[in-house]
Amino acid sequence: MKAVTFIATWLSYQPGETAGFPKEQADVLIASGKAHPAKAEEEEVETENPTGQTSAEVPERKDLIEGLIHQLDPETDFTQSGKPEVGAINDLLPADTDPVTAEERDLIWQALNA
Repeated sequence: MKAVTFIATWLSYQPGETAGFPKEQADVLIASGKAHPAKAEEEEVETENPTGQTSAEVPERKDLIEGLIHQLDPETDFTQSGKPEVGAINDLLPADTDPVTAEERDLIWQALNA
């Protein structure tokens, strides 16, 4: 994961907000001028969870999943009940990232719609 600080609005992120993304996506955000590195340019963000939080409560993972949900196609990537398809989210995850579970999706989706 690589942390970036937004300098322009992108999806639900506002200027000044910092979020973690897969390195490739962070590099695209930086190259596009929407964000700059939050720390030293190539420094990786630790994603270990020493606090006992559920994976949906870890800020970096939550931000990643929220960002992916915003990239989904509303016509094809959502269930009949209106929730994002878990498989569609997982299709966008980097190869070395644990898959999103339905429970995790539900917690994040509920927070997005609160």
